[in-house]
Amino acid sequence: MVRKLYMSVSCKTDIVGDGKMPRCPKCGAEINSLDVKALTIMRFFMHLGEPCYEPTEAQPEDTRFYCPECGAVLFTSEEEAVKFLKQ
Repeated sequence: MVRKLYMSVSCKTDIVGDGKMPRCPKCGAEINSLDVKALTIMRFFMHLGEPCYEPTEAQPEDTRFYCPECGAVLFTSEEEAVKFLKQ
């Protein structure tokens, strides 16, 4: 059985360029991380009587990076998100 699941992950980073935190362009909050939600196709199976999920493929076109403060969608690609956090 293959299921499509949205997984929500918050990724922290220490890659801020000049020591200043970037500001969310929507709410103005200083942020050093983004929340990311991505559609991932997972395989569901039973292993030793326990339910298990195993990722099979990611759907990058369904990835969104959000401000952790206001929840606004800021980016749709990892490259854009990394560039923003490095500024």
